[in-house]
Amino acid sequence: MVTSSGFKLIPLLWRAGGLILLWWIISGGAVESWWIGVSAIALAVCVSIMLDGGDRQAVRPVALLRFIPYFLFESVRGGVDVARRAFSRNMPLAPAFLNYPLRLPAGRPQVFFANTVSLLPGTLGAGLSDQALNIHMLDHTSVSLAELNRLEQRVATIFGIDITTPSTSL
Repeated sequence: MVTSSGFKLIPLLWRAGGLILLWWIISGGAVESWWIGVSAIALAVCVSIMLDGGDRQAVRPVALLRFIPYFLFESVRGGVDVARRAFSRNMPLAPAFLNYPLRLPAGRPQVFFANTVSLLPGTLGAGLSDQALNIHMLDHTSVSLAELNRLEQRVATIFGIDITTPSTSL
């Protein structure tokens, strides 16, 4: 089902439903909070439509749910690694930039990957082009190509994209 502006109604309803659920959780189900909640949700849906930019790369909800434990584990692992480096007497650093060739298509999948690469210990997505992600590393010996390939594959699964050939060059 498509609306007159070209937006599909079902994804729009899923987006609004997700925001309604989020508001209900945040507000603890308080009925008196809905007077502002309805307008906040409507504004959030409108802003998300404007920021969508016509990008129709759909997220697979089940794959996204499966990503959450990985996200949580890697967030903790990355935080512990950075804290360990910060509190170490010799502060083990060997900073470098890595130009990682992307297999994901431009748009949401690449942006999602660029943001989640920062989960890996000592990494930060520093620049994104259609062909590659520039990654800043606190220690160039601590990040492996295999680890980046696994993360890119996880992101591809979330978007239902097949990227069976791993990146082999850096």
